Amino acid sequence: MKPLPSEITSKINKLKKMMTDCNASLSEEALGRMADLCISILGALSRSDYKLTWASLQTTLGNFLHELGVLTRQSETLVRSANAYRAALCAFAEEDAAYPWAQTQNNLGVMLSRLGEMIGNPNCFDQALDAFGAALEVFVKDDFPIEWAGTKTNMGNTLESVGTSVGDVASLRRAQAAYKEALEVATRKSALFNGPRPSLT
Repeated sequence: MKPLPSEITSKINKLKKMMTDCNASLSEEALGRMADLCISILGALSRSDYKLTWASLQTTLGNFLHELGVLTRQSETLVRSANAYRAALCAFAEEDAAYPWAQTQNNLGVMLSRLGEMIGNPNCFDQALDAFGAALEVFVKDDFPIEWAGTKTNMGNTLESVGTSVGDVASLRRAQAAYKEALEVATRKSALFNGPRPSLT
């Protein structure tokens, strides 16, 4: 792949610095500024020439919009997040980039689950479970135990949301089973696993 144009590299470095400076304290203003910068970079970057970088930036944009939508309780922002994730998934698939594709599927699933909770739409939960299932096709337990456990936990969270929202005992039992599977790995790898809602990639 040919080198990125210098102006694109400069903007990406600026974005990385903004992310480092914000660290864990992401305000609505900071998330908005970083999302806007991401959109600016994507507008100037050729998808065909820099497909993996373009896809990674779409995932990053999806993450910013995801957090912004949760913070502001705006479902429209979460829909924009889904669009960014799905754009990234198409590009990663074209390049056979399995690992970032699976990470993005996991992020999409978490976002759709939160959107389902926000607007009370069962279809969002179904789509979230599909995304987690797709991620687990790559995050095989023996090869990626931490990613597998994190995705299983996210799946459990979604099934629990389904079960509690409609009183579906079967979903609650499936959630319990997913948590139990995840905890078997988490117990052995406790230093690398951060509990019920793993950080977004």
